Amino acid sequence: MKKQKSFWLSIGTLLLLYIVILFSLFINQLRVATDEITYADAIVVLTGGAGRVEEGLRLFREGRGGYLILSGVEETSTLDTIFPGRDIKTTVDTSRIILDIESRRTLDNAFNVKKIVEDKGFKSLVLVTSNYHMKRAFTLFSTAIHGDVRLYRHPVSGPNFKDEEWWQSQKSLKLVTSEFFKYIWFHICQRWVF
Repeated sequence: MKKQKSFWLSIGTLLLLYIVILFSLFINQLRVATDEITYADAIVVLTGGAGRVEEGLRLFREGRGGYLILSGVEETSTLDTIFPGRDIKTTVDTSRIILDIESRRTLDNAFNVKKIVEDKGFKSLVLVTSNYHMKRAFTLFSTAIHGDVRLYRHPVSGPNFKDEEWWQSQKSLKLVTSEFFKYIWFHICQRWVF
C-alpha cells in the first residue's frame, strides 16, 4: 500500500513538474513580434478582443491587404454596428470586407477562414489577434490552412493583458492560464480534429 501511494505521488509530482515546464515555455513564447509585411491577400481579424478590429481596419486602410476578414462577428452584425458612428465607406472599399458570422471559437475561425481562402484563392494572410492569443491562434491557423498559404502574425496589445507584468494582474494571469490549457488541449486533440 505504501509503495503504491509513493508511486502515485511520484507520478503526480512528475506530471506537475512537466506542466510547470510547459507553462514556462509557453510564457516565454507569448511575446510574439509582428512579422514584417508589406502586402497580403487578406487581413484576418479574430474578433472578441479590445483593439483587434481597429488594428485590422488600420492595416486595411494602409493598403496592407486586399481584403479584410472579420471572423467571429455576431450574426446580426453590419459594418454600421461594428463601426458605430463612422462611415467607413468613404475611406475603404467595403465590398472587400468579409464578415464571418459563423465562428464562435478559434477553431471555428480557422476552418471558416480556410473556406474563404480556398474560395478566393488567397496565398497570404495577416493574422490579427491579441498578443496573449496569438500563439494558439497561429498554431491553429497554420494547421488548418496548410500548403502554400503564407501566414503573417500581427499581435495586438489590449487593456486586458499586461504584457510586461502579467503575473501581477489577476485578469492577465487568468487569460494566460486559460490560453495555456486551451493550447495544450488542442495539441492533445489535434489528431481527431484535423
